[in-house]
Amino acid sequence: MIGRSFARLSRPAAFVVVTAAYVLAGGVAVAVGHALLRHHHPITTTFVADLVATAVVFALSMVLANASLYDPYWSVAPPLVALFWLSEAPSGLPTSVQVRQVLVIALVAAWAVRLTGNWAIGWHGLGQEDWRYGHLRTTTHGRLPYWLVNLVGIQLVPTLVVFAGLLPLWPALGAPTCAFNALDVVAAIVTAAAIVIEFVADNQMRAFTRNPTTAGARSTSGCGRGRATPTTSVRSASGGGYACSVSRPPRPGGGPSSGRS
Repeated sequence: MIGRSFARLSRPAAFVVVTAAYVLAGGVAVAVGHALLRHHHPITTTFVADLVATAVVFALSMVLANASLYDPYWSVAPPLVALFWLSEAPSGLPTSVQVRQVLVIALVAAWAVRLTGNWAIGWHGLGQEDWRYGHLRTTTHGRLPYWLVNLVGIQLVPTLVVFAGLLPLWPALGAPTCAFNALDVVAAIVTAAAIVIEFVADNQMRAFTRNPTTAGARSTSGCGRGRATPTTSVRSASGGGYACSVSRPPRPGGGPSSGRS
């Protein structure tokens, strides 16, 4: 089986395979978006491209017999979406608006680097698959084909959830309507604090799980007190921070728009 042969690759070689898979997925998504959707609204273009990239990653995960190929997608896709939306913003925006754009991109990048880094540190190669996926394979066996579980439950639904969480970035990046203000400061503080808490929680959980004396137990201290996954409790704060940056009425008379329909 092809997947089993890849499972024997060294960790550096496995990283090369994953990188190549994402370059391919990104290339196909960009090609489809440019060829078929360049006259559509940027959100529509990005949404379809996101689905195409997910489909490519899904197909390759089936070839490699490892659904965890999708795991980096959570953090790789958002900054690319954000940068594309930024590129679609009208020219000649006021400096205060550009300050917000830079701040939002910086926060998205920081979040993405943190989450991707956490995945990379804990990933040992293509022979490793998230235990939850194995559990899904076992519990749905005989009731649903695993390829469907992989496509919908493991990959498609998360893509849709993440894309929905990114939508508040569009008014801040691609269609800004008002100047940088106090709500932007609140949004930046909330989002930055969430990223820092997630970073601390990642390291605490890593130390906890590597401790042989706590095998199979739940954390009772730190950010993960009483939780199996400590970062779950603050993930919504990142999205809340992004949403806060655009949860204001547009200025009278409207503002610049993308010019797309």
